[in-house]
Amino acid sequence: MAISLMHESIDADRSNPLVFLNLGKTFYICSKYNEAISAFQNSIRLNQNISETWFCLGNALRETGRNDEAIQCYYLALKLNNLHFGACLNLGVILKETGRIEESAQIMLKLIELHPKYAPAYVILHESSTTKIHKENIFQKHEKLFLATVNKYVKDFHKT
Repeated sequence: MAISLMHESIDADRSNPLVFLNLGKTFYICSKYNEAISAFQNSIRLNQNISETWFCLGNALRETGRNDEAIQCYYLALKLNNLHFGACLNLGVILKETGRIEESAQIMLKLIELHPKYAPAYVILHESSTTKIHKENIFQKHEKLFLATVNKYVKDFHKT
């Protein structure tokens, strides 16, 4: 139903990249990743400057195992919007998963800088740190912030 409605939207306005972006998101939610990739690519052909489209294309590519292409898309999304939380997070994770540990650690540091209260970034950063000395330096640099964030979440958890 949703996909057929999206196709009607495309028929009404084939020059709107946001229509293709939304169609791609609909395909993605339905786990139709190849169709999503095609829709995102159509959106990019119409406008290459929408960071969300590059981010979504990266997600679909990642789902199909095309990790190198996904990494490029996340970098492009960040180039267009250096505050794009999802692109930064997914890039750090996929870099870690593909063995690009130092690069992942740098991205996680950027994510922590942008969103210092996002506790999972500290975990990923810790996992991406290659040596004990490197881990200790990272923890010392962000220790107060990390502990404050964890304590807040523990208090909030106990309130519920």
